[in-house]
Amino acid sequence: MAFHRPGPAWAAGVDFLEQPGVDDHASHYAAALGAGHVERGGPFLDSSGGMMIFASHVTGAVAQEIAQSDPAVRSGLLLVDVKPWLPALST
Repeated sequence: MAFHRPGPAWAAGVDFLEQPGVDDHASHYAAALGAGHVERGGPFLDSSGGMMIFASHVTGAVAQEIAQSDPAVRSGLLLVDVKPWLPALST
């Protein structure tokens, strides 16, 4: 799981979709989704600026590389933490 939160370049009071560089962030993860590296992702609905990305078919190193190569992370718009997750409950 990759957990994003606003970084030092985040513009306070500006909606997530209007942050400079968010389009590059979305394109980066759309490419990862298309390559089969990411399964799901999206922003939290509490206006915190945070979001979560789920990838279960990649190693921790690959997940870390995807997260750290995100243009929004490189620019400081977002900070990211990548943590392993055990989906103990499922349908």
